[in-house]
Amino acid sequence: MLLVQFKTTFQCPWTSNLRSLGIRSEILQCIPRRDSQGSSVLATFKSSSSRPGELRSLLLESLGVDEVSLKSTSKDDVMVGLIKTKRCTCYEVGIPFMHVLRIREEGDGLTITCAFRDADELKDFIEESVLRGYRLQVRRVERLDADLSMPSLTKKQEQLLSAALELGFYEVPKRVGIRELAEMFGVSPRAVSETIRRAHKRLISSYLGR
Repeated sequence: MLLVQFKTTFQCPWTSNLRSLGIRSEILQCIPRRDSQGSSVLATFKSSSSRPGELRSLLLESLGVDEVSLKSTSKDDVMVGLIKTKRCTCYEVGIPFMHVLRIREEGDGLTITCAFRDADELKDFIEESVLRGYRLQVRRVERLDADLSMPSLTKKQEQLLSAALELGFYEVPKRVGIRELAEMFGVSPRAVSETIRRAHKRLISSYLGR
């Protein structure tokens, strides 16, 4: 398996809009939506002047943004948000979401880390992106040991655990509970609890080798 990091020259429209207003954002997790050509993005936002309500309005004004849910963190100027888009640039480029491990903003573009089965699969993807009119700079290629044991979490489990960590779910005392996480993701508290328990079971089983 190959771990490949690409540098792109494009950005998410909503991040560009915020940056022009002096608001810094960082993408933590990005997964495709089944009901559209967009994605569900978990991100942090740093602004000393904007509040959740104001930031939500700015995001909803951005091109392609469909839904926004925001929560304040223990840091006064940092918020965590779940943004759902109708159509995203990565979809148009042909970024294979099934292979995406991480998407990060970096200066004038995005840094995208993907996992491919082999060199042929990587070559096919690069050729497809060129045909679509985009050129991706390959920054780093690493070959993963096939025998390396890694915990396998679903994208939704990773997204939920990332939000829980950022919002202080694991702190003592907790800064956010199951109900607040459920409200943010638009699901029931029971669904959040079950997702977290399944994710924890996978991580613990992997750690203990069971």
